[in-house]
Amino acid sequence: VIGPMNGQPTLSFRLGNARANQIVNAEIHISLVRTEHTTEGRTFYRMVDLAISRDRALTLSRSWTVLHQIDERSPLWGESAASLAAKEAELQVMVVGLDDTFMQQVHASHRYDARQILWDHRHVDILSELESGDMLLDLRKFHEVQPVIAPAPASGPSPSAGGH
Repeated sequence: VIGPMNGQPTLSFRLGNARANQIVNAEIHISLVRTEHTTEGRTFYRMVDLAISRDRALTLSRSWTVLHQIDERSPLWGESAASLAAKEAELQVMVVGLDDTFMQQVHASHRYDARQILWDHRHVDILSELESGDMLLDLRKFHEVQPVIAPAPASGPSPSAGGH
């Protein structure tokens, strides 16, 4: 999803560990892949790494919301749902860590094409505090999103409107 966080357009997605164990030293990498055309008229598929606010978690035992702030340094700056679709853009995500029970490396990957990115949305909260003070992770809501009340501010020369 792309929506405002602290007033700044932010790409976010969440990942979780549904196992009874922990993934230690989990590390995530995200690349934007998009079609570009060279001055010679050739089609080129460029991969650009996205900077994220945190690319490593010491342990992954709950969920992790990964954040990429869309500012003038971001390859998503000035993009919209329509422009990403026109560029055949996709996000490629790879997570690698160590299973703390079997001490084996584990990994997961996923690809999101431009049509799967929801603009002006946010993830539904899945972590809440119980009266006892314990934290409850409600994985039934893991994939749920909701529209934001106010759309994210336009980033760069073209607005983010036109592709919900």
